[in-house]
Amino acid sequence: MDLDKVWLWYAGQRLGHEPSIDDAEDVSPGAAQGLIWDFNALFEERAAEIRASAPDEGDGADGALAMLAVNDSLDHWSGLTLPVLRVLYDRHTHAVVRLEMARQAGVKAIMSIPRGMDHRSRARTVWLRLMLGAASARLS
Repeated sequence: MDLDKVWLWYAGQRLGHEPSIDDAEDVSPGAAQGLIWDFNALFEERAAEIRASAPDEGDGADGALAMLAVNDSLDHWSGLTLPVLRVLYDRHTHAVVRLEMARQAGVKAIMSIPRGMDHRSRARTVWLRLMLGAASARLS
């Protein structure tokens, strides 16, 4: 599976069926910011250590995000190395900045996601999409 499609697979698992382009909702940059805000807490406790660490040069960050999608859980997060957390922190920070720039530029929709998911699943879908793929692409 392409990493940029992990979010779509995750959404399908949460919905119990393959998502359809006919049943998608646009997500504004502001709404996306609200949905991913709680992920800041994943980095807060060790922020200074994470920022001081060199980034992982392997695929550990992608693996951690794939584990989130497969298990619908962040239980594995405490076992991630500082270099992997650094990559995830950098991606998350980049996503937050991109969303704010899009919001300030008046962008109406930054992405589309399937309808019908609960708040947690919507948040994780948006975050996976931002962290692993092209955030501006439409559901396909």
